[in-house]
Amino acid sequence: FDMREGILMGRHKRQDNTVTPKALAASSRAALRAENSNNGKGPNLHTVMLDSIRGNTIYWNWDTDEIYYNSRHLDSLMKFSKSESQLEWTVGRFGKWPIYNLNGEKRLSAFYGAHGTKMTGIDDQGRETFLTFDNDLTNLDTCVKKQTETATETENTEKDPRLARMERDRACTSQHRTRLLEFAVDAREGVVQETWEWIPENVSYVRTVGGGAMRLPNGNIWASFGRDSRHFLVEINKKQAKPLFIMNTSGAFMYYASRFLGRPGIRLTHCVDSMTRDFKIGVWNAYLEQGSAKAKLYYYTTCSCGGAAPKPEKVLFKFRPHWQQTVVDVAIPEGWGKIHFKVVTLDGLTNTLLIDRPCNCE
Repeated sequence: FDMREGILMGRHKRQDNTVTPKALAASSRAALRAENSNNGKGPNLHTVMLDSIRGNTIYWNWDTDEIYYNSRHLDSLMKFSKSESQLEWTVGRFGKWPIYNLNGEKRLSAFYGAHGTKMTGIDDQGRETFLTFDNDLTNLDTCVKKQTETATETENTEKDPRLARMERDRACTSQHRTRLLEFAVDAREGVVQETWEWIPENVSYVRTVGGGAMRLPNGNIWASFGRDSRHFLVEINKKQAKPLFIMNTSGAFMYYASRFLGRPGIRLTHCVDSMTRDFKIGVWNAYLEQGSAKAKLYYYTTCSCGGAAPKPEKVLFKFRPHWQQTVVDVAIPEGWGKIHFKVVTLDGLTNTLLIDRPCNCE
């Protein structure tokens, strides 16, 4: 697709459950015109926007050759089939599928002015799952209600109509509740469901511009909050719903922060004893990749039992995409005691795991 004067153009077939990019842009412009000519009765949200699309994130799933495009100004996420040049669906403010929050209540959009939307995988229900940094800018779910309440108050006090509109707009934009949001898209049923959120209590974390988040292999969430030249890098434990790590930065604007490791991860996923032969080894890459990546898992023992130690053996596998832990099954030959596991990435990065148990030389 091509960006021209802020309009997302493309030769994409229209499906029953989608709206074409050109129609999205046209609808957005029509909404702006209607908003500016409604005598101040509607939310004055985007009157200064020159770019009616403002895409800020493209996430390309290499395995499926599908592209997810996040539009900040349309509060929408679009899925494209790259190989077929087709728009498959749109979710958010300009999507047709219903959106439900954690309480099962229907929302106008799952996010507002979001940044850094990333696919995190496929859940056990077959739904595509995503993580986004929801700036909550111009939240129609909250500000329309606030504007209505404020309008009633100002009308009752017979204030100047221009002042009344300013107060209604202020009531809208002051309701920001920047959050981290995970949601699932069920394309078969045509439903969007919020699955997890974290809203910081510290008002300094509120962010209307920029920001980003990524899921780490251990399930924690890494995100960048803040505004202007002061920012907070935070790691959130989803189960405990509290920060495990906070780092303050100042003196520069940080759009978002990514994270990577110096080497791949490796761990034992179950309990073992001296007789265990079947192992499940959890491994993950040193950084986020948007598709599967080839790797090797070597294993060997230093127990020679009076003779030459057995030669190392290996398992070829692929890391799961989107920085998810991959579990590799390994069957150890009989008689092995102390065992060394070594994971090697396609880039040559390595890490080791030792199962320290007595040699079985009987």
